[in-house]
Amino acid sequence: MMGGGSSINAQSANRGLPRDYDEWRDLGARGWGWADVLPYFLKLETDLDFDGPLHGRSGPIPVRRIAHEAMPPFGRAVGEALSATGLPFREDQNG
Repeated sequence: MMGGGSSINAQSANRGLPRDYDEWRDLGARGWGWADVLPYFLKLETDLDFDGPLHGRSGPIPVRRIAHEAMPPFGRAVGEALSATGLPFREDQNG
């Protein structure tokens, strides 16, 4: 098997916050605002779990969430620790 940490832990497909991209644009990075990059995120992915305007449906990279019961031990521990702080669980990180 080839792989880094994702071969024993988990792999994540999370985007930055829209305001971060817009800040880059405002600082002079033309073409890097949220409205500029979102179409490329959508073209890149096929989201197998969620549908909607923030999720691609026909890209070359499949995106799927790990079922809670299949989460590796470290992922479960992190989730439990965050839950203990009172933070709500968010199923869709990119929506």
